[in-house]
Amino acid sequence: MTSTQIVRKEIARFLGSPDPEVICITGDWGVGKTYTWQAGLDEAKSKNKLGLKRYSYASLFGINSLDGLKLSLFENLQFLDAPAETLTEKGRDFLKGLTSKAMQYSQLAQGLPAIGQFLSKAGPLYFSAIQSQIVCIDDLERRGDGLELKDVFGLISFLREQRACKVVLLFNAEKLDDKEGFDTLFEKVIDAKLVFAPTSAEALDIALKADDNVARLLRQYCQTLDISNIRVIKKIERLVRQIVPLLKEFLTELTQQAVHSIVLFGWTKFQPTMAPPFSFYRVPSLSRHMARSESKEQVRPQEQKWEELLSEYSFMHMDEFDLELWKFVDTGVLDAASVADAAKKQNQKIGIQKKTGSLEKAWRPYHASFDDNIDEVTSSIVNGTKANVVVVSLTNLDATISLLNAVGKEAEAKDLLDFFAAKKPIEFWDRSDDPFRGVLFSLSLRLSLRRSKQKSWQ
Repeated sequence: MTSTQIVRKEIARFLGSPDPEVICITGDWGVGKTYTWQAGLDEAKSKNKLGLKRYSYASLFGINSLDGLKLSLFENLQFLDAPAETLTEKGRDFLKGLTSKAMQYSQLAQGLPAIGQFLSKAGPLYFSAIQSQIVCIDDLERRGDGLELKDVFGLISFLREQRACKVVLLFNAEKLDDKEGFDTLFEKVIDAKLVFAPTSAEALDIALKADDNVARLLRQYCQTLDISNIRVIKKIERLVRQIVPLLKEFLTELTQQAVHSIVLFGWTKFQPTMAPPFSFYRVPSLSRHMARSESKEQVRPQEQKWEELLSEYSFMHMDEFDLELWKFVDTGVLDAASVADAAKKQNQKIGIQKKTGSLEKAWRPYHASFDDNIDEVTSSIVNGTKANVVVVSLTNLDATISLLNAVGKEAEAKDLLDFFAAKKPIEFWDRSDDPFRGVLFSLSLRLSLRRSKQKSWQ
């Protein structure tokens, strides 16, 4: 079983038993610990498979004292059983009303010190209502500075031993400030520890509820990158859903590119310690390879891993449309006019490529074969690049020229340069507005650029 299946099964067992016990569920931020716990609670409630009928939830985020935690548990007291019919249950309803009033009074107490003092003194009376119930304590690693770890565990032990409660503790063990202290207290208080580490597929099942084309693309691309953080997936989906309506009048390939690129850029934005940096995407893979060949530099293991990942993801280079998408992902601010303008230009390029044959298809003999077929590779690349002259960027041309020179096809490289010099205006060779101007162009192309400028000035 996966960790998600184990955790779900244990939650169901835990909720179905009336016996006092303490379990903890740990996992990275954003993987869905709280969501999975609440889903298990809702399911057990709907099936009437709860060992105890009362429940309190408290997040320790920002709570600075033990009294604050106690009051939070009382304020959030819920009754999970059926509507009141008996006198006993009517009494429970009265307690529900008391809970509601306590929440109102606690809010009022922030502005009225006298009432605040009253609630402070009445705290033990309110807390006495917490017994024979389920308790969930969340965000242990985010507790306030005034709340000691030993005090939290002391209260948990008290709830189990003296109040016959079942307690579940949710937290990220990697972010605890006192791991040694936690380990010591863990042995004395916790009955079972569960590690929640959902697979990408499991996280996507939780995060993406829709089943439209956009959701299917999101699932495909997130799973390829092995993104398993539910919070990150939801953030990426929000960005995609903002962009897609702007592309409804264009070719479907443009929507596919937008989702494909935003998933990758969102991964870098929201999980920078796991994903490649944005600067890595700006340099085409072939340009990196050729630059290393010229400098005799060895590829670093991390860069090799990133290159293999991007190859599997089918992301070879960025274009102007990708750049606009990155700006949106990076800032979170949608410049609809700029995106629409870049989309219109990209839509025209895609249309041309569909008629002439895509640039990627022209490179297929190079990437997909280990045969000694250098003449086939050369012919496919040169002809494909010429056929796509309208959409080929200066960066694309540089990668092509570098490869041709590297395999001893200098004549073909010169022919291709002359072809572009005749077809492209001087603006094509001007890099002042090139978003990828940090790329180191090959010597051949730099000389060609210089010659082209000299011809235009004569």
